[in-house]
Amino acid sequence: MTSEYDFRYHLVHYEGAWKVDVVHMLPDGRNEGEVTEEEQEAVTRMLVDWRAAYTAGDCDALLASTTAGYREEMGWTDCPAFQQHIADQNAYCPMDVHQEDIRSHTAVDDHVGEIMLDVVEVCTLQTDEFGEPIDPPYEAGAPYRYHLVNEDGEWRIAEGDNGAAAEDEPSNENERAAVETIRSYNQAWVDADCDAYMATTTESFRIDLNVNGCAGFAPAARSYSEGVANFENTPTDIERPSMQAMEIKVHETYDSLTDVDGQPLEEPFLIDEYWVYTLLLVDGAWVISEVLMLV
Repeated sequence: MTSEYDFRYHLVHYEGAWKVDVVHMLPDGRNEGEVTEEEQEAVTRMLVDWRAAYTAGDCDALLASTTAGYREEMGWTDCPAFQQHIADQNAYCPMDVHQEDIRSHTAVDDHVGEIMLDVVEVCTLQTDEFGEPIDPPYEAGAPYRYHLVNEDGEWRIAEGDNGAAAEDEPSNENERAAVETIRSYNQAWVDADCDAYMATTTESFRIDLNVNGCAGFAPAARSYSEGVANFENTPTDIERPSMQAMEIKVHETYDSLTDVDGQPLEEPFLIDEYWVYTLLLVDGAWVISEVLMLV
């Protein structure tokens, strides 16, 4: 089998001269990061096996979807060890996983030739810490990245990391403005700042939230701010599907000071969630039109 490779060099101007920064190896004329149709089909098959392993402890599916090195790294040295891990996981929070993004790693480094598969790992809680049913069940997702390698013509998970959840820095004025809108919106709830709340949201979003004016926002914001401390948010993925819309995944953490009934807790409870904000460009400003938990 013969393959042809093109190489693409990224250069930076440094200390008065152009120097090589990154080299991409592009087999058979593909673009940087491009995954072929055959590769996507193979990864889809792998993900079916991995879901069976990850959700139900299927050992045959585990062997089909992961490398021996990955299983050793995770401590899954035999089937009973793996099944115990999944049983413990499901006893706390049953998990599922679905694909978010896929790309070929074409940069020439230790990972060249791998496929980077970004997924969302979803936890579904059906009972609370006291064993009481949660209705509807609570679902929360977290981004994760699998490194896939080709073994005997099949793609398998060889490594995992939190790269998919790393901070995504805004790269232009529009992205910076959209991220600032999200931060201003969240700060409006902390400060009970109705002007900022109105300026950062669409009317349809406020109607869906059942908080469409300052009369409703003020008490809701006071209640929220009394129950929250140390709020932080970090954009982890910024996408612009059209000229008028932007989708931004955000990692949010804060200390909850009250329970679901609004009663003070003896000890703060850390909340760690990922949300997807949809923003629209309206009259030259980015405003929030939808906020959904990542699942």
